[in-house]
Amino acid sequence: MSDEPKNRPRGWIGRALFAMLLLAYPLSIGPAYRYWGFGAVDVRILNGAYAPVWWVWRVSEPAKKTINWYVGLWVPAMK
Repeated sequence: MSDEPKNRPRGWIGRALFAMLLLAYPLSIGPAYRYWGFGAVDVRILNGAYAPVWWVWRVSEPAKKTINWYVGLWVPAMK
């Protein structure tokens, strides 16, 4: 056995953080519209921030149903 420290790649940390961001971004749409979507922040800012999510909403019927359902959990007026 060697006394040298083992060089273990730390790339998995970056990949895990990236995966968490990819999951957290679309899941944050519900809370964002609940807390900031009605007067506190201009809705156009939120629409711009979530433009990729709204693009998927427009082009995919299953995504539209899923996004409507999820945002409806957070924003009762959306149900």
